[in-house]
Amino acid sequence: MVATQVTPTNEVQILLRANQSASWRINLCVLAGISVAGLFIAFGFMMLGAPWVLLFVGLEIVALAVCFFLASRASTRQQLIRIGKSQLVVEKGHLYAEEALDLPRQWTRVCVEQASHPLGSDRLYLRAMDKMTPVGEFLNQPEIALLRDRLRQQGLPIDIQSRV
Repeated sequence: MVATQVTPTNEVQILLRANQSASWRINLCVLAGISVAGLFIAFGFMMLGAPWVLLFVGLEIVALAVCFFLASRASTRQQLIRIGKSQLVVEKGHLYAEEALDLPRQWTRVCVEQASHPLGSDRLYLRAMDKMTPVGEFLNQPEIALLRDRLRQQGLPIDIQSRV
């Protein structure tokens, strides 16, 4: 998702969020359903004389819970690009800004690495002097094109490079 907002101080904010197909609550409901079904089957095998099945189902539930958590956390990634009169700030994180990078606006350029394959997606970087940071690496190709257009509308020069 790419959303643009202009603040009362005329600062342009571009919010980038990863696509989130399911919320954490929905993931917990799916995990609970899988867990109940697995435990029901494991108790059936335990009653038939195979108690080790319960242990392996428990390990499976723990592994699934870890995978669900990691996938849900990865889908909450977001970036905020704040474009002011003299500087550009890129904030990255999950639920809050965990990392921030200040770039001077007059020296900042948008570097676009075009995809080497038709099914690939471009990569965007913001570069100023010796600082360079990727932006929107979790966006799909139409969203990357939209972000590139929004940055161009703010007067940032675009450098297009082909990936080898």
